This record gives sequence, structure tokens and C-alpha cells, in this order.
Amino acid sequence: MPSGKRLVDVLDSFDVAGGGELGKIYDKFVSLYEMMESTNPNIDDPELRWVEHIIEKMEDGYIPTKNNLLQANLYWKKWK
Repeated sequence: MPSGKRLVDVLDSFDVAGGGELGKIYDKFVSLYEMMESTNPNIDDPELRWVEHIIEKMEDGYIPTKNNLLQANLYWKKWK
């Protein structure tokens, strides 16, 4: 398992059966949301709403796709 902090670091080793990975990804989505929310004065920003929607879906058992993770990584790079 790579020890990096970026979402892309977990893409190659992402295992749906391994619940630990999913928890780490959830935490990274929450961190991304908090970072975007603190730097973006517009609460109606579609990127912020997208991240919020993924978090809500994950709370209901959704497993993000690789495309979701790649999109989140682009947002991470943009908003860091």
C-alpha cells in the first residue's frame, strides 16, 4: 500500500473487499470537501456539490468508481 496522501495513491491498490481502503478513501473525500469549502466562497459550486454528493452516497454504502477517484484527484490538485 502506498503511503502517499493523494487519492491517486490508492487507485492501484484499491480493493473493494478490503474495508480499510474504503474508510481511507471516505476520509480523503471528507478532507477534500473541507478544503474546498474553506477556500471557495460559493457554496453552490458544482464541484463542491459533486464531492458532497459522493460523500452522501458513500455513507449509504456506495463504492466510488475509479473515475470518481480520478475526478476527485483533479479537484484535489485544483483546490489544494
